[in-house]
Amino acid sequence: MSKPKKILHLTVDTGHCIETERVNRAVIKHLEPLARTGTMTAGGLRFDVVRIPGGWRYDIAGGCGAPALVTCHVAVPGGGGHVWNALVDDRVALGLPPPAIPCPSGEPWLAVSFRPAFYTAKHPDISLLGDAERCVAWTLLDKGRPGRIDAATPRPVVGPASSEELHAVAEADALLRAARVQRYPSVAAMTVAATRHSGTLASAVLRAAAAAPNNEDLASVAATLRVAGRFALDAEVVESIDLIKGSLTEVLPELGRAVRLPHDPCWLEYLPGETSAARSLGQDGRSMVADRHGYLVASDADGIWTVRMVAQMYGQVVLFPVVARLEPGGIAYRGSRNLSPDMPGELMNLMAGASGVVMRLVMMMSARNTPLSVGEAEDYERLNRKRGREGKPPVLGARPVRWNLARIERMGARGGIGLGAARDRAIAHWVRAHPKVRNGKLFWWSAHVRGADNGPVPEGRDYKVVNCSPVR
Repeated sequence: MSKPKKILHLTVDTGHCIETERVNRAVIKHLEPLARTGTMTAGGLRFDVVRIPGGWRYDIAGGCGAPALVTCHVAVPGGGGHVWNALVDDRVALGLPPPAIPCPSGEPWLAVSFRPAFYTAKHPDISLLGDAERCVAWTLLDKGRPGRIDAATPRPVVGPASSEELHAVAEADALLRAARVQRYPSVAAMTVAATRHSGTLASAVLRAAAAAPNNEDLASVAATLRVAGRFALDAEVVESIDLIKGSLTEVLPELGRAVRLPHDPCWLEYLPGETSAARSLGQDGRSMVADRHGYLVASDADGIWTVRMVAQMYGQVVLFPVVARLEPGGIAYRGSRNLSPDMPGELMNLMAGASGVVMRLVMMMSARNTPLSVGEAEDYERLNRKRGREGKPPVLGARPVRWNLARIERMGARGGIGLGAARDRAIAHWVRAHPKVRNGKLFWWSAHVRGADNGPVPEGRDYKVVNCSPVR
């Protein structure tokens, strides 16, 4: 049988489908060990392949030990139906929604499923994912051996969860097991609405909730958004959280005291594609980054902050079904009733990262002297009255938050106060931005040059390492 010259490449979550040509022979030769061993690291990406009836399944991660960004299924001629059945079962096991598109009528084909980590990935080579998916598929078709039709289908591997994480979602596990026993319809780990939205992410969540009236989890988040203080953060503000020093575990006991929410409940959203890291990927790379991220933060009856995370990509609104509780002794996780017991490890890792982002953002916003400019949200009252009469969900605005970083203006506002006699004698050097607690109140110290009058401002130096052997 002659080798295929084209392969159908489809994205299960978006319905995007394209026919692609065979890749270069040199690429297949380079990846040939993957077809034999089933695992390989190349171009900063980690590939793990298993044979399934009629083809293969493989995960692509951003490196060893990192959560999978995508899961791919490849079907050889004659194996399409078997591989598609495995794909459907795998998505249920991974907690992903069932595919909204039918099985392709011809083979070979490659089907790509987004994993939760894909929507929040900052991998510098994320723009290479599409090419990596195709290169591995062609390598397997040329050099690999597909699984027999009568062979058992191995279950997909999900990142391991610690005993503490498993305990935190025990209630969700029990609920899902009970649902399966009672033969309820399979539930998804992510709530997805495939309609494209404009405006704020908060408005998109309300529209997604209106399109899925039976989804109680999404309806609850939408109801909270209506009364939340909503903020749209500039990408530069979000990037600056990396400047905050210190351990976040030290901040947890201060939540609600020195660190206060600007509004309770509070909604923070931003555009990941506008960050410098995303812009460096070029137009193709930016198309692989989530359109918008949002965090809903509120304090419960005990005063403990809870965090929900929402993302949007290709017009899909994704509500992550894990609630993070920022308790004084650490972060606990509670799964919604939609949570699959196979997903706690990956989702909790994502929520741990989201909780860190939220704490750093709120620290900046709650500091008394952070140089932030907070504008007014657009007034949609008149428009929403009309939309209410038409039975449409309201449009939610958000207050824009931007930096006000003119150093001369800041110095002028401080009255030209010096930094003290000792610091006046210091040579010129940069000081990173950082928060400080004074008398139980949080203040923000912006990045500045110390000793600017004592010499030229340093611009950094280049180093050439000629010997990296350890000193004995």
